[in-house]
This record gives sequence, C-alpha cells and structure tokens, in this order.
Amino acid sequence: MVLLIPPIRRLGTEISAGLDLSFLDILTAKLSSIPAEMKAEDIASLGKELDMAYDDELLVDVARRMLDKGYSQIPVKNRKNGRVVGVVTELLVLKLLLLPKRYLKDEFGVEDLKELKVKSLREPKGTQHVPTLEEIPQYPHDDNLLSIANALLHHYYVIVEKDGEVIGIITRADFLKILGSKK
Repeated sequence: MVLLIPPIRRLGTEISAGLDLSFLDILTAKLSSIPAEMKAEDIASLGKELDMAYDDELLVDVARRMLDKGYSQIPVKNRKNGRVVGVVTELLVLKLLLLPKRYLKDEFGVEDLKELKVKSLREPKGTQHVPTLEEIPQYPHDDNLLSIANALLHHYYVIVEKDGEVIGIITRADFLKILGSKK
C-alpha cells in the first residue's frame, strides 16, 4: 500500500510533509498486534504516586502544584465521597486567567481568581460560556487497550480504576510509548 501525502502550501512555498512513513507503518502494525490480554493496568502510570487535587482546594494552589511538578493536568476528587469529578488542565487555568473579572463575580461568586475553589468550576451560577472542570473518562483496570485507544482519540487522558479506587492514569503519550517501543 502506498500512502500519498500531498505537499503543503504555505505563503506560496511548497513544503513536503517529510513524514517517516516506515515509522507510521510500524505504529499501525503495532496497534493491530497489541495482545488481547494486554489491559489498561499494564500501561497506566502504576507504581508512581498518582497526585490528585481535591474539589475543596483553591484553584491557585492546584495550579501552583501543577506548575511545580510539571503536570499538564491533574485529576480532581471529591474529598467527601472519593470520586473523581473531573480534571484541571493547563488550558482551563489559562482560560480562567484570561476571563474578564466581571465573570468571576457573576459566575463563581468571587472577586479574585485567588479565591476560586475547584468545586466552583463544576457548576457556574450564570449562563455565560465560562470554562468549567473537564470530565475525565474512567475505565476498569482490566479493560482492553482497544477501548482505551478509542477513548484517547477524544480525550488526552483516561483514569484507570480498580475496586472503585483510582490506580492510574493513561495519557496519549503513554499509549504512544507502547506503540513506539521495540518490543
């Protein structure tokens, strides 16, 4: 099978895509050859301590922890029932930083972003289009990797659970690592 990639035109100059088709071929073959017995827990960030934010924390504290630890996202749990209620992402924080101050008061009932609790991001008060806590798909530890791959087409990450407890997270990067490995 020959894969044709048309050239890209930018500012009147033709640019070749320059993709390493052999690498794409390898990834495609690896995706179809993932053993059926390989499960979500096999590639989740197991063994690492999974850092979680809680919905009663101030957003500024969660954002600071993300920055300090180099996280692009952090799952959020409800402290009372222990359930994952969403995820704070770099994009969410950036959108909130750019939000006009009047929306903070109208939508979240705070004067300053430093006062905003994460749980306020779940249900804004008004009808304006303001950033909210993102949902994060959750999968059982023994789910097959094809389900995870399909979820990662629409989300940057998924949570892996076992017996109602979060045991890991799988990002697109984690998934690509197994596809790109020499195994």
